[in-house]
Amino acid sequence: MRRRNLLLLAAIVGAIGVGAAALAYHHWSPSGSVTAPSQTHATPATATKCLTARRALVTRTSGGHDFPTASALQVSFALVPARPLDSAMLFFEPDRATAQRAVAALAARMKTRVAAPLFQSYLQIKNNVVVFWGGPKIAPASRSAVLGCLN
Repeated sequence: MRRRNLLLLAAIVGAIGVGAAALAYHHWSPSGSVTAPSQTHATPATATKCLTARRALVTRTSGGHDFPTASALQVSFALVPARPLDSAMLFFEPDRATAQRAVAALAARMKTRVAAPLFQSYLQIKNNVVVFWGGPKIAPASRSAVLGCLN
C-alpha cells in the first residue's frame, strides 16, 4: 500500500513537471527558433498608457526625416525621483522588417556599421519599434521600463 502511494505521488509530481515545462516552452517551434508571442506589435497608444503608468513623461511627435512613415513618441523619466534624466525616442514602424530596413538606411547615411558598438549603444529595435536612447548610459530601470512597454 505504501509503495503504491509513493508511485502515485511520483506520477503526480512528474505530471506537474511536464505541465510546467510545456508552459515554459509554449512559444517553441519545431524549426528550433523561438516564435514571438501573439502580441508583438507595439502601438503608440498602448506604449503611452504603459509608460505613463510608470511615471514617464510621454510626448507624441512625428517620425521626421529618418523615419517618415513612423509614428513617434518622446519619453523622459524626469518626474521619477532618484533616477537620472533618461530619455528615448520611440519610432513605431508597421513591422520589424521595416524597422530593420530603416535602421540600415540610417547607418548607411551615417557611414557606420549597424553592428558598431557606439551605434548600438544609442539604438535598439524591439518588435516593430526603433528606440533611440538619449545617451549611451541609460539607467537599467529606465531601459527596462521602456522595453517592457513595447510588447
